[in-house]
Amino acid sequence: MKNRIIAVLFVIAIAAIALFVIHEQYFSVEKKETAVSKIVIPQVQKQVEDETQEELQIGTEEGVSSLVPLKSDETLFGTLSMDFDGDGYDDQVNAIKNSSSPAMQLLVGLYNPSTKAYERSALLVTDIQQARTFSYTGMDITGDHRTALVYQGFLENGDSVMQVYHILRSSASAAPVLKRIASLRADGTIFIQQIERDDSYLSDQTTGASYVIWVYGSDYANKESSDQLQTRWEWNRNSQLYEIKEQERITGNLIAARELAKIQDGTVATFANFLEGLWYKTENRGSQVHYIFFDWNEDRQIVFLDGGEEGVFDWHNSNVRRNGMYISTTNLEIENLQRRIDISLISKDQIRIHVQDDVRMYFSESSVWDGYYKKVNFASKLTKKEGGEDQSAKKFLEELEKASSWKTVDGTVFKFSDGNYNAIGDSINDNGMYSSIQMSGQAFIQFRSFTATPLLSGIYLLERSPVDGVEEEGAIILRPYVLTPSSCYPSRDKMLVLQNND
Repeated sequence: MKNRIIAVLFVIAIAAIALFVIHEQYFSVEKKETAVSKIVIPQVQKQVEDETQEELQIGTEEGVSSLVPLKSDETLFGTLSMDFDGDGYDDQVNAIKNSSSPAMQLLVGLYNPSTKAYERSALLVTDIQQARTFSYTGMDITGDHRTALVYQGFLENGDSVMQVYHILRSSASAAPVLKRIASLRADGTIFIQQIERDDSYLSDQTTGASYVIWVYGSDYANKESSDQLQTRWEWNRNSQLYEIKEQERITGNLIAARELAKIQDGTVATFANFLEGLWYKTENRGSQVHYIFFDWNEDRQIVFLDGGEEGVFDWHNSNVRRNGMYISTTNLEIENLQRRIDISLISKDQIRIHVQDDVRMYFSESSVWDGYYKKVNFASKLTKKEGGEDQSAKKFLEELEKASSWKTVDGTVFKFSDGNYNAIGDSINDNGMYSSIQMSGQAFIQFRSFTATPLLSGIYLLERSPVDGVEEEGAIILRPYVLTPSSCYPSRDKMLVLQNND
């Protein structure tokens, strides 16, 4: 009996062991350890910790992936595909950071057609720490059908930097070498002036004109001066480097030391509070006035106003320099559109602005936003006085409304009544509203049309004939004008001469 029990227990033990082996081999899920890249926060200054967190989120968003092998401590911020070495295959240049340095780095991965893989070919360490101020692209800057790697951004002290590289190979099997063909740094703006190239260049038949690099910076030789130096860098095909072609001094107004000390105490907050509000461009093309609204205290945004169009940019990074400040922004709707704003202090109510969009965008030497700006004073001369409208403007309106109709040289008939107008001609049918404005002793009338193709729009100076160029007795001249909060000047639009049709 005892032997039988032992035999049964032995069989049960063998069956249990067999079941355990079968379960582990066929039904158990093996736990594999996977090495992943860690997100490491660089040891940078305390005031930029929040910005660093935002940058890490940007670098790890969906759609951004590296075809080049990354190390475990490297964080990806962006990718760029281009044929960097000219072999006909697209390579990849990635913006990264690692745990050993807070600086942005560019990892060049060249495509190897034999292995059909991207190889780590070069690592370029920059001096730029904040990803919000950093941008890079590939372009044929020299015009010889070679793609150059261009990066730029701002240093911690506010200086602007730009570096341009070509990649060289002595043979197909040799290791690639990065050659720096331009190295620029200034406390002002640096930008590439791109130009259109002819059809023969586009068809790879000839070389094209090289792009010019402009650098604006302070005159360090004279620390008391507010002048800027404008330097033109051009490509030298013999030396294969960018070299200074010419330099010009841009004279600035010397600001009283006391006023400068109030506005610029070396902190971003003080200068940003000085900018807070609406500024208008003092010189504009045509009848449209350009405005820039700085909103530092509430939403940290900058709004560009051009007629009925507006562009809203998030205010990310600011760097104060000796006589101004640089601001890096990102478009609220198009995150890839970055805009850098270089502001120079001219006086306590005037600034000079140079705007530069992302280095990947096409732009010329001057932007429509570049120029001098003054702060809008809402208690301006445009405010109507208590007690009613100025009599000179009122008399013009009474005269326009008293006549049954008015006629122009081309036969268009106008009628004015109770703040509404109507214009009818051979191919014209316009109607809308009007109101008068009095400024600096001059009478103006402003029209707002209800039609899609208005004959009258904007503001006109009201004059009586005869005046220079108009001899019709009793006529009223509508001369197109541009009004700013503190001044007025004629625009280039067409003038109208109204003759009483009674």
